[in-house]
Amino acid sequence: MMKTRLTFALLALLLCAVFGCNSHSDDQAAATSDEPAAAVPDTPAAEAPAPQKPIVLSDANFDETIKSGVTLVDFWATWCGPCRTQGPIVDKVAEAYAGKAKVGKLDVDQNGATARRFGVNAIPTLIIFKDGEKVKQFVGVQSEAKLKAAIDEQL
Repeated sequence: MMKTRLTFALLALLLCAVFGCNSHSDDQAAATSDEPAAAVPDTPAAEAPAPQKPIVLSDANFDETIKSGVTLVDFWATWCGPCRTQGPIVDKVAEAYAGKAKVGKLDVDQNGATARRFGVNAIPTLIIFKDGEKVKQFVGVQSEAKLKAAIDEQL
């Protein structure tokens, strides 16, 4: 386990060195801008439905979550640069498939047993399950279109 974490940490440092790491979010950049903030529409929150977010998965709820239907699982970690790139894509897929397929995220640092069980050695790894069985696996950042096509194959 220690060797795996060290490997992930070294990989993250290498990726940051090659691609650069930016610790400032767009929200922080906007907050420090001299431009005035955009006007917020005067509408009740109930009118705008909240977008579907990925399910936060853990070793404890994993099997129950994937046991029926189609489920896309993003195996990731907070320190992983490519995982931060993949995250918003997974969020869009979750929103697009609300009510049709489940989308979840599993932090491999907090839930190592499940990651090991599925042989996750590099992140991001995305696995599609159908009725509890692994049917497709991707390693590395994947496009929204590719993930949607893979889910559509299983629906």
